Amino acid sequence: MNLLRFCLPVLLLASCGVPEGVVFDETRPVRNRNWHWNDSLSFAANLDDPAYEYRLILTMRVTGAYRYANMYLLLHTEGPDGTVVKQYPLMLSDNTGRWLGRGVGDLIAFELPLEAKYRIQKKGTYRFSIRQNMRDEQLLQVSDVGLRIEKGEKPY
Repeated sequence: MNLLRFCLPVLLLASCGVPEGVVFDETRPVRNRNWHWNDSLSFAANLDDPAYEYRLILTMRVTGAYRYANMYLLLHTEGPDGTVVKQYPLMLSDNTGRWLGRGVGDLIAFELPLEAKYRIQKKGTYRFSIRQNMRDEQLLQVSDVGLRIEKGEKPY
């Protein structure tokens, strides 16, 4: 019985761990669900293996009242091997208006690939800043935005 009391919590904690291959996963709330164009959401991740490719995935939740079928984002990356800024067009619904994410209550969750084969030249801390780049200064009904980084394959 004492062995069971010890093993059961250990097994439960082990099953709640980070999925294999995920090296970073963090989400930030958007204040008042109102994402202003100059409000960036920043993340710092330690990437330590230049021999591998990484997958950068945007995680985001919007409410059902989000009024666009798409979103444009700017991703500013700063690391030991330099600084890069890229724009990403993201489709959130199809041409019939059906959301491409998963709904829970009034929130629609998205996992949107940004980079499938992101390479680093040097190990170290990489800082990622995400900003909305829509025509509206204030993008309403965006609940939270996050970044997940998964370790991929060795390219050679």
